[in-house]
Amino acid sequence: MQINFLFIVIGSLVSLAFVYVLTKELQWGALSGLLILIGGLKFLRIRKKEANDEIEYDERVNDNLRTFTLQSFAFSQLLLLIYLLISQLFFNQQHIQSNYLILYLSITFIISFFIGPSIVRKR
Repeated sequence: MQINFLFIVIGSLVSLAFVYVLTKELQWGALSGLLILIGGLKFLRIRKKEANDEIEYDERVNDNLRTFTLQSFAFSQLLLLIYLLISQLFFNQQHIQSNYLILYLSITFIISFFIGPSIVRKR
């Protein structure tokens, strides 16, 4: 059975619906669907890379990727720190909702590891 993009998207949607029906909470369904989607796309990218291993990047591209990833992590952590400080000092809120924190961190990881390197490689 050949796995393609459409198969991964359908599996992600089925996982979203299944977990939502079990837990009655949309964020856990979205998280499971997102994990399957990202894992499947990573699998496709690895398989595609194994199929044609002709393209090799020089050291400058790898340095740019490393720099972009570290800068995006630093920027996202700075935003999180600013949010936590503002909510603590100005709003006197002692806690943060874990749903939003998980969503923020997952979006940060997606941008840093999947979207960012593909943009840097095309430059």
